[in-house]
Amino acid sequence: MRQATMGGAPARRIARALLGLALAACLGAEASAQDARGPNSESSAKADWQAFADCAAGYRANIKSRQSDPSRTPAMRNMIQEQADDYLRAAIRSYMQARHAAQEDAAKAVNARIEGAVDRFVAMDKTGELDRFLEACPQPDDAGDG
Repeated sequence: MRQATMGGAPARRIARALLGLALAACLGAEASAQDARGPNSESSAKADWQAFADCAAGYRANIKSRQSDPSRTPAMRNMIQEQADDYLRAAIRSYMQARHAAQEDAAKAVNARIEGAVDRFVAMDKTGELDRFLEACPQPDDAGDG
């Protein structure tokens, strides 16, 4: 129990699992992750930085497109923001490893991809496809030292 209360990786995994359940319950997600064609649909040993960046953009789009939803509590918004931040960090780590790049360069490239993709994911949310996409996202820990 002590690990979960100290904010370590087990606590993040539990929080991610709870976030997934809360999103499914609150947003009425019906599709299963097995049916979704998401960012990690091709089996790979390690997700690439683009997949993590796209997932970060997807979570940011979720916040942006649903910010006026009266059923969305500040706590849920914060949990979704934390998830987006986890994916941002994973994308930066993955970019640095794949390209042997400095953190500053990785952050610029990843943030540019995220900013360029948010509106596309907002459009996906309007068509009801965003939840399935997010369910198929690789876990941020797949990028290494998470």
